[in-house]
Amino acid sequence: MSGVFRLGARLDQQALAQRYNVSIIPVREGLKLLEAQGLVRTEQRRGTYVAELSVQELTEMTLIRERLEGLAVSLATPRIPSATLDVLEELNARMDNVRDDDPPSVWRDLNREWHFVIYSASGAALLLQLIGTLWDRTSIYREVLANTPTVRCASVAQHTEVMAELRRGDAAGAARAIRRHVRRGQRDMRVAEIGFGTNKK
Repeated sequence: MSGVFRLGARLDQQALAQRYNVSIIPVREGLKLLEAQGLVRTEQRRGTYVAELSVQELTEMTLIRERLEGLAVSLATPRIPSATLDVLEELNARMDNVRDDDPPSVWRDLNREWHFVIYSASGAALLLQLIGTLWDRTSIYREVLANTPTVRCASVAQHTEVMAELRRGDAAGAARAIRRHVRRGQRDMRVAEIGFGTNKK
């Protein structure tokens, strides 16, 4: 997710074992876990590769994320205290001040923290886990987009819209705002065509 291994790159188990100074067994088990999370793919007699998304997969995940994140925001709205809203404002301000020469991980980490401060307030642990899994699947795409100033500016503006609805206590309005935000992220990824696999249906 940090981009050390590019999208579609082949992952050699022996090389990984040497890189991390471990035996081949934990490497093999680790790759199985990553495959279960959709972060790598294994092809028979060919090897294991960093997973790429097809446009179809991205569209499906966006549809699911819209519903889940909208639900999380709706549940969180009546539960978020004023102090937490202040934390969200501060995080968004820090995102607004991210510089072009900052590592993409700076934006990625602040953005994830902003979102999950809200989602955690929903009090729905399983929902939070499901959202986290989908976020992990698209983290590398989001990090690449963080290099684009217009994308960062649009995200900050849409975060502001979500926070305005949260401060009003409008659960339906906040859910609509976060769904628009998720859809906008998908459009940015489609336009950028970042590392999509050959299935571009």
